[in-house]
Amino acid sequence: MRRFSRRRNLPLLLSCAGLACIAAVAAHARQDALKTEAAVRKAAFDFFSSFVFCDADRVIDGAVYPMVSLRNGKATIRDEKSMRELIESVAARTGVRGLPAEDRKRIAENMLRVFDSAEIRFLGGNTATVVFVVRPKSKPDEGDYLGELILYKRADRWRVMVEVTDSTPAPKVPELEPTPPAAEDP
Repeated sequence: MRRFSRRRNLPLLLSCAGLACIAAVAAHARQDALKTEAAVRKAAFDFFSSFVFCDADRVIDGAVYPMVSLRNGKATIRDEKSMRELIESVAARTGVRGLPAEDRKRIAENMLRVFDSAEIRFLGGNTATVVFVVRPKSKPDEGDYLGELILYKRADRWRVMVEVTDSTPAPKVPELEPTPPAAEDP
């Protein structure tokens, strides 16, 4: 009699073991997804903050070349030399390299908050987009000024391959009223 009851429990035991395995795989996949998203955010932040602080070596290291820069609908193809020239011209115009350490720290903390709240979308296993606020709206009737970075993973490292910016704000998203509950069918 005992042998018979063990056989009847075997499918139940196998089902429970299978569910436990599926749960473990799902938890592991979720952890991998979070790690991947964090790596994309870090790469985007490193690239953008290096650009803001005019650190040409870090910007060049954080991008795939040739890199496409799209500003106001005009595409520019950049190689390492033209990127270095651009960063040097920005540094000369802004004087950012001479900022005190306290100011640089405050700016970096603000940028970190921006990238922590940035929207990440994966276009595949090796391509992701990061949309972030470059500058908050200046008037109540307009939207924020946004930027977008498209990153590509090569040799287990995320790098920027396209940057997109616009000198005008995004359209303001209208406030939508909540959708009323559906009427019950008679």
